[in-house]
Amino acid sequence: MADGIIAKQSPQLTALLKRTPLCVGESKAQYEQLRDLIFAEINPGSVSEYMLACDIAIAEWELLRLHGVKAGIVNANAYYELDSGSASRLLKEAEVWDAPELFRKASSGENPNNLEKLKSILERHNLSLDEITSKAFEKSIVTQAQIELLVNSAFRRRDTAYAELERRRTNSRKQLSTSEPKQIEAVVVDSDTTSIVPDEPAPVG
Repeated sequence: MADGIIAKQSPQLTALLKRTPLCVGESKAQYEQLRDLIFAEINPGSVSEYMLACDIAIAEWELLRLHGVKAGIVNANAYYELDSGSASRLLKEAEVWDAPELFRKASSGENPNNLEKLKSILERHNLSLDEITSKAFEKSIVTQAQIELLVNSAFRRRDTAYAELERRRTNSRKQLSTSEPKQIEAVVVDSDTTSIVPDEPAPVG
């Protein structure tokens, strides 16, 4: 949607929009859907407004990515604990080999049965999923804090773009109001008046 709108404004902007800010594994269709929703909300009417709308869309997408990365790092450490850590040794001694793969499926959240099955396996061997996840979070606490700084930066960048957009629109409205010609009020004459008699000159002497 946005490509078609901007094509009328500038082919250069259309080319910029095609350079989507995606990392490996991210969906171009989902990004463009988010971008189009933001464009529909903002309804940019100039080149500068289009560019600010693009900045807002990129910042919003980055926020979604960073929130996913925070969870992904914890899951990655928990998976390592089940695949190569101390929990893994206990499970392999008991010839439980499917726990890491089951964790991978359970972390997607698509099938709750996978999560329940994983919890049951761990409990039978005196392991707790909550404990494993807590250890995973503890190992990634420094990275979590660094990601939080990036999240705050993306928030500020998005809010700054919105503020600049509003500032430009406010200035445009002020310029429009001052450039409008002032209306001159017309003199209304009573329709019953047939003639206007001028004042008589003052007598001399």
